[in-house]
Amino acid sequence: MVNRVGITDRVRMLLAAAVLALASVLAATGTAEAKVPGVNGPIAFTLSDPGTGDPHTHVVAADGSDEAALPIEIPNGNARWSPDGSRLVMATFTDLGLRPGIADADGSGLEVLAIPGLPSFLDVGPCIWTPAGDRILCRATNFATPDSSLDGIYSIADDGTDPVRLTVNPFPPSGVFGGGDLPGDVSPDGRRFVFMRAKPGPPQSRGNDQSGALFVANIDGSGLRQLTQYGLVNSHDESAVSWSPDGKTILFGSEHGGLFTIHPDGTQLASVPIRGAGMFTFAREPSWSPDGRLIVFTLFTRSAGQFDIYTMNADGTALNRLATTGNVDLPDWGPATE
Repeated sequence: MVNRVGITDRVRMLLAAAVLALASVLAATGTAEAKVPGVNGPIAFTLSDPGTGDPHTHVVAADGSDEAALPIEIPNGNARWSPDGSRLVMATFTDLGLRPGIADADGSGLEVLAIPGLPSFLDVGPCIWTPAGDRILCRATNFATPDSSLDGIYSIADDGTDPVRLTVNPFPPSGVFGGGDLPGDVSPDGRRFVFMRAKPGPPQSRGNDQSGALFVANIDGSGLRQLTQYGLVNSHDESAVSWSPDGKTILFGSEHGGLFTIHPDGTQLASVPIRGAGMFTFAREPSWSPDGRLIVFTLFTRSAGQFDIYTMNADGTALNRLATTGNVDLPDWGPATE
């Protein structure tokens, strides 16, 4: 039985310290998982209960119709579609802390992974899928003790076994600084992954508490290389990062509310325009559609006064607001299953 009061407090603490913004989660982050190019299906996103503040996963059709909350009782968010669209991995908030949960696409059959190969005091999540659909990459963070020696990203089998450490976080949480390595996405060929690494400061970072940069590594954790300078990528809002289905570009949100793409080798940094959105906007948490032609993201506009889910073409045209309600986070575009 989940203690609702305790979970609410736990959610708020994790949102502030671990992710520094979840509905994220996250859950990203996160960031969205690598998808095999295919037909566009539904979009999963996180919506917090206005009364309790607990996050829950919702699903909506790509045209904005048929929005519904998944029937999962414990708080959860930062859901990511499996490559075949049959399952979702999400961050679940349990009495033991943050844990990966895997459910069927309709929210049934939720299994919260215990991960016996890692200490029970570690918070584990958010997670992303590998293209084969048999493993997940998750962030692990120790908020229970001052020892952060185990913090980092781990590759874990989808039944919770065989955790393999991929990164060592050099910037442990401290005060208002959440720190951590947040998994972003896996390349379509499954050979590399991209993640956001946060560190304290510098002053240009929003809130002056941290800044983030994107890194790429081989799927076994070797070959680490930095893609962006610190302070460019959004390190506060789950930092969702999405690898294009053709493998050519990585999509991310900036600290100041813009969208950017960059090549996996760190070249060709380019701004993605958002046409027709008005004068004041803040975009975050972008994800490619499975067919690679469209982008889904959350966008704050002055007229709406909140973050809503939008889709648009990859060149910034055909901006379309989905009919969602309330402040939303972390949309992830899944493949069609029929």
